[in-house]
Amino acid sequence: MRFKIAPQIFEKFPNYCVGGVIATHVNNRSERGEQLYTELQEEARQLRRHFATGETMPGGSNPLTGNPAIAAWREAFRQVGIKPGEYLSSIEALARRALKSDGLPSVNPAINIANTISLRYMLPLGGHDLDALVGDFEVRLARDGDFFAPPDSQEAQIERVPTDEPVYADTAEVRTRRWVWRQGRKARVTETSHNIFFPIDGWVGLNDGQVRQAAQDLKAKLTEALGAECQDFFLDAAHPSLDIIRDYKVSSPTVITNLKRECDQIDELLTRAVAGIYPTPEELEAKLRSGKQLRVKLGIDPTGPQIHIGRSVALHKLRDFQRLGHKVVMLFGTFTGQIGDVSGHTNARPMLTPEKVQQNVANYKEQVSLILDEKEVEWRFNTEWFADMPFKEGIILMSHFTVAQMLERDTFSQRYQAGKPISLQELVYPVLQGYDSVMLKADVE
Repeated sequence: MRFKIAPQIFEKFPNYCVGGVIATHVNNRSERGEQLYTELQEEARQLRRHFATGETMPGGSNPLTGNPAIAAWREAFRQVGIKPGEYLSSIEALARRALKSDGLPSVNPAINIANTISLRYMLPLGGHDLDALVGDFEVRLARDGDFFAPPDSQEAQIERVPTDEPVYADTAEVRTRRWVWRQGRKARVTETSHNIFFPIDGWVGLNDGQVRQAAQDLKAKLTEALGAECQDFFLDAAHPSLDIIRDYKVSSPTVITNLKRECDQIDELLTRAVAGIYPTPEELEAKLRSGKQLRVKLGIDPTGPQIHIGRSVALHKLRDFQRLGHKVVMLFGTFTGQIGDVSGHTNARPMLTPEKVQQNVANYKEQVSLILDEKEVEWRFNTEWFADMPFKEGIILMSHFTVAQMLERDTFSQRYQAGKPISLQELVYPVLQGYDSVMLKADVE
């Protein structure tokens, strides 16, 4: 497991740096929790006294937004299109709460310590449960398909993160949005957290000395108060990465499991018996690691009495999706099966009667259930929406596509070039197939 800062970050902000502490064997249910919260409250009172007496805060002057460290984050946010008045850096949000007499709640001992150090040095200081992280951890720009689980949302709710937004992200998902704005729920530090990664963000030439000193203070306090074993680190453009397991000897079984086993399950799903993923493998991987249950559709037209053995490849892949907790939607083309699918064929298929289609469906369902857990399958039939579709609605649906688009398919173009007939109902078939996915709200086909 590596922690790294992507080159794209340094291209925009060459003086960016991250120091911090990797803490293991943390006793985050320490009896000293109340004392640590008292120390946090005292740090907040110190900040309020600076304002009350007109003294300058550490490293800057009043008002709060005039503090050089906070001003630097506001400017960095502006440069990447984040409105600093709407989305406050974590240190500005923490300082604003500290300026209220009742503004800082007690979270847990480790986070209370982190917040104390954050206020003391006016630096963003996060905390991530190492046992909840998956794969490598990185500061980078968001990619297409990235997802974020907000801290105050239900399990199934996620946000799509716009591309090029600076984020903290692991292999599974975005862990902190808008760089140092808000951390997601899944890797938050709780009382049961024993191995914690504390990043401290700063700027070389402005406060990198404070970043290093803050890491030393945090390391000492975690060791003294919570019995943690701690090591500090510092990354900048010259040294942009570290190996958490090899160099820092974090050997938590859960960390190893998340790094090797969980990643392998998804990696195997994406690579074994896979010819291609469209539009991109990265988009599907992001969805798989988002925590959302995906709807995975396979459509089969019941055009014969038996499913071809080649279908077992796709059915076994659906079984892999089932094992990861996703919903398999098995669609039988009880309507399109009467039209004839030309996928992979150079001759038109014969049209079938409704009775013959239903007979084939019964056989297909029995065969599919030999591979899939039939109790977990959502069985559907496209006569549900096509049987009673008005002709006018069908014409409107067809108006969104062109004959040229259909002729791009090899099976159609080859027949066209050879002078073989192509019926209009065959050209309509791909449109109906796509409409199936819309009606089923499929995430994956």
